[in-house]
Amino acid sequence: MTEFKPWTELKPCPFCGSEDTSIEVVRPANKTTVRCENCLAVVSFYDTIEEAIAAWNRRRT
Repeated sequence: MTEFKPWTELKPCPFCGSEDTSIEVVRPANKTTVRCENCLAVVSFYDTIEEAIAAWNRRRT
């Protein structure tokens, strides 16, 4: 089994190009989002880290 390393799978921000992104799990809803720390762009809340990363990475630039 391959070790999951989400920080190596995130593409740069589609809005500002920054690679300074973070994955956040919001409690108590236990939902996950990805955010650009530079321009504060975010993807909606997802049930899993994998879903949030997939949504972030498929956004158009």
